Amino acid sequence: MQGNLITGNAYKGGNQATLLQVKAEKGYNSDNWLTFVQARTAHRKLVNAKGCGVHLRTFTKEDKANEKTGNPERFSRPINFVVFNEDLLVKVEA
Repeated sequence: MQGNLITGNAYKGGNQATLLQVKAEKGYNSDNWLTFVQARTAHRKLVNAKGCGVHLRTFTKEDKANEKTGNPERFSRPINFVVFNEDLLVKVEA
């Protein structure tokens, strides 16, 4: 299962298939992926890194109520991220 190194969450659906394909094509050993910001926060540096796009969908509750039901409206919006395989990381020395 391809997952996020920092959060521990597994990628779902098409993202799982895409990351498995990239892993095989590039010869990566790790099933873990992370964003550039996550790598920097973990004091890691990406070497010769070319990322892979993943798509996430977030659900947000709107503050205003729906005129017909009186309930808060929910909507989703896609968010795109570029993730990098753990094999591309090196530790940054302080």
